[in-house]
Amino acid sequence: VMLVSHDRDEVYRLSDIVAVMNDGHIEVIDEKSRVFSDPRTVNGALLTGYRNISAVRPSGEGKVYAIDWDAELEVCGDPSGAGYIGARTQSVVLGGTENIIKCRVVEVIKNPFSYTVMVSPEKDTKGVRFEITVSKPKWELSKGSSVIVSIPKESIVLLK
Repeated sequence: VMLVSHDRDEVYRLSDIVAVMNDGHIEVIDEKSRVFSDPRTVNGALLTGYRNISAVRPSGEGKVYAIDWDAELEVCGDPSGAGYIGARTQSVVLGGTENIIKCRVVEVIKNPFSYTVMVSPEKDTKGVRFEITVSKPKWELSKGSSVIVSIPKESIVLLK
């Protein structure tokens, strides 16, 4: 049986093998857990829930320069073939010591148990935003007009 859907939760619940299509062509086909944890393409990342994506260029062994976020970041794996990186909203954390990006707060959206915080890199002039999910208690302790965020390298996926 083939299921065609744009609902990632439905796909995850009902499928064992997932194919990501773009412009009528299959980009990725694999077990659902692999596609959701390592979507391999920008389109695959967007369809599986990665909200934070930046163009990159390799900047050394295990490092990339995230063009949209104006930051050099450590990554797992060989970044030489990657044109982009992705990170889930819940993977970006307030504070931290790894892959730090200084940001200004653009918008705060209140959810039942958390906040969605839209931030922009401190030096951004293009209106680039990325979002983070923060628990209500953590946000209440850290909220301000500027924040430091961190993206653990194991939470960053390399994308084509």
